[in-house]
Amino acid sequence: MKRLMVLIIVISALVHTGFSQEKTQFTLQECIKFAIQKNPTLKNAWFNMKMAENSKLTGLSGWMPVLNGQAYASKSESGPSSYLSGEYVGEDNPLTNVIRKSNNFGYSFSLNWNLLDAGITYYTFKKSRSNYATQNYNYQNQLQQTILSIIERYYDLVKQQKVTEVRKRAVERSEEQARRAETMYQLGATAKVDMFRAKVNLGNDKMAYLQQKNSLENSKHQLNLVMGRDPLSEITISDELSPELSIGELSRLKEELKGSNPALLNLQYALTSSNYDKKISFGNMLPSMGFFARWSRNVPEYDAMFKDFDREYSHSYGISLNFNVFNGFRDHVNHQNAKIAEKMASENLRQQKQQLLSQLKFYYNQFNTYKEIRETNLLNIQAAEEEYKLANERFKIGSGTSLELRDAQVKLSEAEQLLIESDYQLVLTKNQIQALLGRLKQ
Repeated sequence: MKRLMVLIIVISALVHTGFSQEKTQFTLQECIKFAIQKNPTLKNAWFNMKMAENSKLTGLSGWMPVLNGQAYASKSESGPSSYLSGEYVGEDNPLTNVIRKSNNFGYSFSLNWNLLDAGITYYTFKKSRSNYATQNYNYQNQLQQTILSIIERYYDLVKQQKVTEVRKRAVERSEEQARRAETMYQLGATAKVDMFRAKVNLGNDKMAYLQQKNSLENSKHQLNLVMGRDPLSEITISDELSPELSIGELSRLKEELKGSNPALLNLQYALTSSNYDKKISFGNMLPSMGFFARWSRNVPEYDAMFKDFDREYSHSYGISLNFNVFNGFRDHVNHQNAKIAEKMASENLRQQKQQLLSQLKFYYNQFNTYKEIRETNLLNIQAAEEEYKLANERFKIGSGTSLELRDAQVKLSEAEQLLIESDYQLVLTKNQIQALLGRLKQ
């Protein structure tokens, strides 16, 4: 029995540990999915979009009749009076010296239907659709920016991991050189200064390696932050910097941007909404026509409310024409402000389009620049590797100096880091262009 209890406790502990253990291994898509679920700005943009979607239904309400119902019950009592028709008649007058009680029960229905309103209902309906499109593209824009920030931090971590490997190899090379320099000094094959120079180089590489490990940890913290996780949480990724070297023609990208950038489409629909506001404000200055109808019953007893419907009722219906003669210039001011708001929306759209096209051209030029840099770096690495091998062999046989070997080692490390940086910039710039075009996906 005791063994069974111990076994149950152990199994429960293992199950609890398995379920409570936080995920630490992430792919890029998993990072993006996690961030989308946690990002508060993106959540609020989604809520605003859903509210605008719900408001589309209210845009139809202007074409529909408004039906209201009312039910009421009251009891009243009037005490004795000394007045009759406004004249004093004394306290003993039989006509006034009585207590009057009455009950009142009733219900009514009223119908109001807007027939003509100078297009206000139509433009309100169209504006509700335009507002939804505005909020939808605002959400899409926030989504693109969120995904882009994850991609930037994710590949920055990949870059930092690669640079850390380069720094580690530099330390290993320096350790080998320091051991060789000390051995050669003991054999009398080199000067003492070469041994100490090798040790100094090893110390410098170790310090650079330690600093790079701090940069690696900071990159993990930054990725955790944009994902909405605890910055100190453990996170590991396994990916490569494999840039795509094709981006397309700039003219085609410009045309695509004009029709697909979420921020630009957001402002285009905002301009459309402003135009509808202007038309609505003008319609408020014109007459409107509507239909109305009312039916009601009023009886002194509750039991009589739902019988003898051909008695104790009243009804009315008709057409109403409303025309605002003067309201202190309020409608005029509202119309003028609506026209100004439309001009402001147009200027915002024009400015945003210019800024986005400028960003696209900058990213396009930067992509091509880093593409050429990468090609040069690939050749530099091949040359630096050969130079390091030759310098190392010359140093082994005593025909080369430690300074030549150190210079070749530094050039090789710098070439490796420059290739990593150019690959990172190519990946980042390509995704920045994709975000401008609204292409980034969850």
